Amino acid sequence: MEKCFLIKDKSGRAEPFTTTESHIRKYWPLDDTDDNDISLNEFLSEGECGDVWSTNSEEIIYLDFVVD
Repeated sequence: MEKCFLIKDKSGRAEPFTTTESHIRKYWPLDDTDDNDISLNEFLSEGECGDVWSTNSEEIIYLDFVVD
């Protein structure tokens, strides 16, 4: 089972999409903190439902469900 996340474009041009933890780990730099206090890796490991991790152009939002 994998945790799910919503990816939202801050510009509002792109539709939000739901993705899994493994997809994020594959395509985003896990040690990047940008304006965040924690790395993306820490967010994926320790986040809770509703938590948000932001990049310059996107927000990654922790959802409250998992997939097989």
